Formats: sequence, C-alpha cells, structure tokens
Amino acid sequence: MAYPAAAFVLLQAVDFFIANYNLNKKFLTVALIILIGGFFISVIWNWNHGQKGVQQFKLRELITYFIIAAASLVLSTYYWQTSDEFTRNHAAIDMEFHDILAVLPFENESKDPELIYLSDGIPENLINRLSSLTDLKVLSRNSTFILESSDRNPKGVSKKLKADLMLTGRIEKLENDLMVNCQLIDVSEDVQIWGDKIHYNNEDVIKVEEAIVSSLLKTLESKLKSKDAKINTSETSNPKALYNYMKGRALSYGSTHEEAEK
Repeated sequence: MAYPAAAFVLLQAVDFFIANYNLNKKFLTVALIILIGGFFISVIWNWNHGQKGVQQFKLRELITYFIIAAASLVLSTYYWQTSDEFTRNHAAIDMEFHDILAVLPFENESKDPELIYLSDGIPENLINRLSSLTDLKVLSRNSTFILESSDRNPKGVSKKLKADLMLTGRIEKLENDLMVNCQLIDVSEDVQIWGDKIHYNNEDVIKVEEAIVSSLLKTLESKLKSKDAKINTSETSNPKALYNYMKGRALSYGSTHEEAEK
C-alpha cells in the first residue's frame, strides 16, 4: 500500500522537473514503466518477507527480480528510442505538438478609456473565429479573461490553464491611428512563434480581426480544419455595428483589466 503512494509522489516530482526545466516529456512515461515493474517487485518482496524475523532470499526469487527489472529497462529503452511523440525541434517548432490555445485580453496602451473595450472585444472575437477555423482547443473567455494579471505570462498560463500556446496583444495609439501588436507564444519553451502589427481606425475592427486571423493561420496550417474554411466568420459584416456592440458589452460587463487590478 505504501508503494503506490510513493510512486505517485515520484511521478509528481518527475512532472515538476519536466514542466519547470523544459525536459523531454517522455521521461514521465519512462518513469511510469519503471515504477510499474517496481510494483510487481514490491508485491513479491512483501509476499515472501512480510512476516517478522529474517527470511532468506531464494534463488528463484532473485531471478524473478532480475527478469522484472530487465524487462522494465528494455521496455523503457524501446519506448524512448521508438517514440518521437514529444520530441521538440528548437530550431523549427512543429505545430503538431500544440493542442490548447489561450487567447488573453489585450493590453490597452493607448491610455484612452474609450478604447478599453477593444482590449476585450478583439480577443473574444478571435476566440470564436480560431475555435471554428482550427482543430485547436481554444479556451473559452470564462477561462482566460479571469486570469490574474500576474499570471498572464507563459509560466502562469501553462500552470493555471494547462495551455500549449498563448496569444497576446497590445493596443497602441500612433497619432490618429491605432495599432494592434500580437504575438503567439509557445508557453513550454517561452518562444515567440508568430507576431504581427496591424494598423486600423476606430471603425475598422472587422478588417483588423481578419488581418490577424489571416496572418496567424499561415502559422497554424497543420491545425486547420479545412483548407476551404472562410476566414470571415464574423456575426456581422457591419464594422460600425460590431464597434458599437463591443463598446456596449464592455459597458455592461466591465473590463477584465479593471477586474485584474482589483
């Protein structure tokens, strides 16, 4: 009974080092294979030596231990050499290894309270679009928008949301125009995979979202549901209507940035 508990603690320790030191995730499966072999050894050990006093080790028992240990090592070695499921190429990140995307609220650096609704509205619409256009599991607004500001970073997103990818952005004001600066980040490696800057005016929100999605999908080709999928999936084609809708929603529900500061 003590062995499974100890094995669970060891697996948690292995998972901790994998997550925090960017180790190969195959270590977890290898550790599990070895611990399963160790479980059979512990059962035989307790069966033969569970009574009080000293019991001698028989040759058959020692041979059994050796066979189980050797089988565990062979299986773990075979798995390590034949499985490339979790192997990462740092030079060229393969999108096939990413399944969960967290779209975070954008930062409003324009210092214009009238535009704070865009920092929530654009990411919310991107969630809807990317979930319909790709095979990624795009986390809902209720999961990502309530994340505290201190956790809106690769480490926090990986730990709190268990996501593989993080889409962030910030809104800046340049004279009379605004600019959205977006980045797609691999949270396990803390590496930027994609980035783009889109200029727009206050009534051109739809074109901004389409530009972001169009540019981003070039990076997510392996995750596309269909090559014939239409990029424009907005509920409305009227920029002014969408502009007013996002503004009204922000006034009704408040801003995630204000909630984070609280």
